[in-house]
Amino acid sequence: MTAESYCTATDVRNYLGLESADNMGPSDSIITGFISNASRTIDAYALRQFSGTEDKVEWFDTAYGLQHLTLSARPVNTLTSVESADSSGNLTALTIGRDRGTASCFLADEEAGIIQFFSPFSETLQQRIKVTYSTGRALGQIPAEVKQATILLAARATIRATLIDENCSDRVKELWTPLLAATSGEYKEMLELVKRHRSLDVAVFGEHSAPKSAWRHY
Repeated sequence: MTAESYCTATDVRNYLGLESADNMGPSDSIITGFISNASRTIDAYALRQFSGTEDKVEWFDTAYGLQHLTLSARPVNTLTSVESADSSGNLTALTIGRDRGTASCFLADEEAGIIQFFSPFSETLQQRIKVTYSTGRALGQIPAEVKQATILLAARATIRATLIDENCSDRVKELWTPLLAATSGEYKEMLELVKRHRSLDVAVFGEHSAPKSAWRHY
């Protein structure tokens, strides 16, 4: 998945009340570097990437009574195909849709990545189901707290870079030193909100719990 930045240099400058023409603080290219680092910090904190799309293929075991599968990545943009393998490894495409008369399964929850089958499996088989899908969000769809946390982290890096600049005036230091302190609580609050989006282990539902493979990490 291609790494993306969750805000722009303009977002950071707007937060700090700076114009590019002010000739104060780091250049836009340096701020862009701060933003890239901040974005990857947010990813590491949340144990996931918030923007970008990726095609994935996953194999799942089945167990008696199992009627749901949970994909490892979310949200799911497109459920491309679901195929069933026989004992020889030959694949048969299953029909995806909500018409019980013609379909075998459907994407029940895009955000949680849950596929529901109309009929439960009647046997336990390893590597029975192959799922091909795409996952990820467009940049404009990331949670607001993720963008704001990125702006705050990049803004703090911008302030620090300005304060250690030998050309930084005493007046700027007087204004920005308390700002650096003030943003500490704000960005920690945003990180706590980002924490709610952390990856979690999700159980596959069915009449009987499947073996370890019924647990998928996304």
